[in-house]
Amino acid sequence: MSTPEFEVRNLSKFFGSFRALGDVSFTLKSGETLGLVGPNGSGKTTLVNTVCGLYAPTKGEIFLRGELINGQKPHRLAKAGINRTFQIPKPFRSMTVKENVQLALSNVDNGQGDLDEVLFKTGLTHLINADAGSLTAAQQKRLDLARAISLRPRVLFIDELGAGLNPSELHEIADMLRSLAKEGKALVVVEHLMGFLETIVDQVLVLSAGMEIFRGQLRNALADLEVKRVFLGDAVGA
Repeated sequence: MSTPEFEVRNLSKFFGSFRALGDVSFTLKSGETLGLVGPNGSGKTTLVNTVCGLYAPTKGEIFLRGELINGQKPHRLAKAGINRTFQIPKPFRSMTVKENVQLALSNVDNGQGDLDEVLFKTGLTHLINADAGSLTAAQQKRLDLARAISLRPRVLFIDELGAGLNPSELHEIADMLRSLAKEGKALVVVEHLMGFLETIVDQVLVLSAGMEIFRGQLRNALADLEVKRVFLGDAVGA
């Protein structure tokens, strides 16, 4: 049995007595895409922040290609192969698109990442000399993705990249993410837009109050009574 690209075992995170995550587990193979779903406050962002090193797990284990990586700082995890985008991108606004991506590429071990390739993959070639602060919200999200993939991650967490995008922009972003998966990157996509998610992911993991309540195909999640109850409340079964 081959070692998974990425594995989370019984991950829990407490803030004082408050349990934000409780015994969450999942594995990812190279090229596999997992949707992370749940209502606001379900623990999605806490999971991403804990896995990516912003928070230390209270208990549980995180493995990258079989190596335990608990407790490592975000910059070390990024160099090891785990990176992310953010719900609200924060580029260096006074720098150009080119300069933002070049700064990320400078952190690749050999410092020789391909700027043109990264810009092409994220649809930013025509904006190479634009100031990041002049970009639209959708373009800033692409720039955030460009900076994230510049470090050549093995595992990439995508945090609500589709929020606020129009249908055409969503289609283009979905194509980008599918291409990244075909390259062999394992993706975890945090998203509320189910139609968008359906075009990308192999499976979904549904959280409620920090606990897993469903794992499997998205179409089956949408038919699951507990998932419906979490999203729709007492209207289910009324």
